[in-house]
Amino acid sequence: MTTIAHRELRNSSSEILRRVEAGESFTITNPAKWSRFCPLFDVMPSSN
Repeated sequence: MTTIAHRELRNSSSEILRRVEAGESFTITNPAKWSRFCPLFDVMPSSN
């Protein structure tokens, strides 16, 4: 998983979202908070 700053997400959001759609995951850092962007199929259980 790649870690990027909130500022990088803001400045490169289209590229980051394309990479998430392609299956890559990111941890987004902010001075006081952490978030995770990942493809939905990584976090949603299968409905089989």
